[in-house]
Amino acid sequence: MKSRKVLKVLLLILSVSILIRLFIGEPCTIPSESMYPAILAGDRMWIDYTVYGARLPRRFADIPIVNVFTWIKPLREADQRMDWGYKRLKGKRQPKAGDIAVFESPEFPHPLVVKRIDSVKQENGMNYYYMLGDNRKNSHDSREFGYIPDSLIVGRINVVLYSLHRDRIFPLNIRWNSFLKKIK
Repeated sequence: MKSRKVLKVLLLILSVSILIRLFIGEPCTIPSESMYPAILAGDRMWIDYTVYGARLPRRFADIPIVNVFTWIKPLREADQRMDWGYKRLKGKRQPKAGDIAVFESPEFPHPLVVKRIDSVKQENGMNYYYMLGDNRKNSHDSREFGYIPDSLIVGRINVVLYSLHRDRIFPLNIRWNSFLKKIK
């Protein structure tokens, strides 16, 4: 009887976790100095999906926690042949110049990229974004890969959860002045 309650609680926690990761947002760590001085390498940020509207999964590999089953080769191969199409929930607003956005790399399949939207252009009713790093000398951005389509935009970043120096040991590595800091 007690094990059933524990199982129900675990299933509830898993379900809520999946829903948060699909529709609300997720944490990420900034690995480079390309957005310096607004964002530092080592900053732990929150990606907000609700501002632009969460993208719905295109296949099972896009669903957090469920995607572990795609590690099995036959399931992964079957999943790679699926495509449920691009759909996005209604957001609070469209991305605009000045926003710090997270998007899928147009060059590589998996890494997420964080850059500031420099400009927006519309073609045939579709929006395209020119993305630039604040640290222009140390940023791989739209100067190399051009405008990116709306379908690659994942979410917006506007707060540092916490920040850590990469070259110091705990607790000296905590950047206390960056704790829950709003980004401009």
